[in-house]
Amino acid sequence: MTQDCESKNKDLVQKIYTDIMNGGKTDLVNTYFDANVILHISGANNGATGETSHLQSLKNNNPNYIATLKHLAADGDYVAAHWHLSAKPDNEFNGKAVVDLYRVAGNKIIEHWHLSANLSDTTVSGNSLFSDLYKYTGTKPVATQDSEAANNQLVTSTYLGLFNDKNLSLIDQNIAPSYLQHNPYVPNGSEALRNFVNARTPGGLSFFATISDDDLVWTFKGDGNLTLVDMFRVDNKKIVEHYDLF
Repeated sequence: MTQDCESKNKDLVQKIYTDIMNGGKTDLVNTYFDANVILHISGANNGATGETSHLQSLKNNNPNYIATLKHLAADGDYVAAHWHLSAKPDNEFNGKAVVDLYRVAGNKIIEHWHLSANLSDTTVSGNSLFSDLYKYTGTKPVATQDSEAANNQLVTSTYLGLFNDKNLSLIDQNIAPSYLQHNPYVPNGSEALRNFVNARTPGGLSFFATISDDDLVWTFKGDGNLTLVDMFRVDNKKIVEHYDLF
């Protein structure tokens, strides 16, 4: 898929948040979603009517919320949105963290996954689940299809190697010592990651989709519904920042 098509897919998904969620134009569901869209959301029915009911349930459960997009990525026919659901959007420790994954065909969304988690007042690192903290030395490199593919390979091989094989040497090879952490329970730094991995029983990690866009690589785990999302920022062949939702 060309970058132009991926950009158009991003624009389509962004309108869900600006026009429907924040603009209240629920009639546009039929414009943006295929009539037979598949919803991988517990309790939701397939089809545009199921999507409308899902969006209405967000409003019913979170009156006066504002949807604030934090990260938006496209790769092939997938588009992922990492966003903040809150009536107090200036407070990144209030409300919910949400990831939606969409699959697009023919300028319509044909598949939709959704995962959310309540935010707490604090995190171990002090970082919110959203903030972009990494600072490039000099000018940020311009991403290319080759660099995005290399980032995807670096992240997926490192992640699977750590959690399935417990190959801790990958931390020294591929993780920056100053690794920035947005998991609420893990401190910053590569040594904190080493301790986290070392305490876990290896095995069981697999992805049904990955997205590499600009300097971020997203991985998606789930059997039917979405159960785990990770986002990793890569700079100069090192993983430098991490977000997740589970």
